[in-house]
Amino acid sequence: MKQSYFLVFLAFLFSTCTSNNDEVVIDAELVPYFDSFKAEALKRGVDFDPYAAKISTEIINIAGTNIIAQCKRYSGESSTISVDVAYWNQASETDKEFYLYHELGHCFLKRSHLDSKDVNGNCVSIMHGSKDACTFLYNKLSRDQYLDELFSK
Repeated sequence: MKQSYFLVFLAFLFSTCTSNNDEVVIDAELVPYFDSFKAEALKRGVDFDPYAAKISTEIINIAGTNIIAQCKRYSGESSTISVDVAYWNQASETDKEFYLYHELGHCFLKRSHLDSKDVNGNCVSIMHGSKDACTFLYNKLSRDQYLDELFSK
């Protein structure tokens, strides 16, 4: 009898200690950005389904760092995009879109940082990794160019 309790305990322990990243959870505040990313992807011939891609999101306190958002990849091809709550609560819609699209570039498109710049010192990609690498001009005029580049790789 003790052995069966031990087996049940072990089963419970393994089920709670392993990362359950198969269940996709998208924070309600981020759904509109996922929807717009999907629309932009489709315009460029890319099919985006966060559930099939196993991409979850969370808006949390990323304390003690200068990280605004990040993509964490797990074994089994699932990933989570974490967004800092303090930043999110004060960011403009354009900045929110940029950071979420950048992280989806990592999690969904498997893109790395690209700090290349044009002759004027402007970033050529939404996937730049540092504010100091180049001048980033993500706005209504440049948005389509950045998104074309994002989905072209």
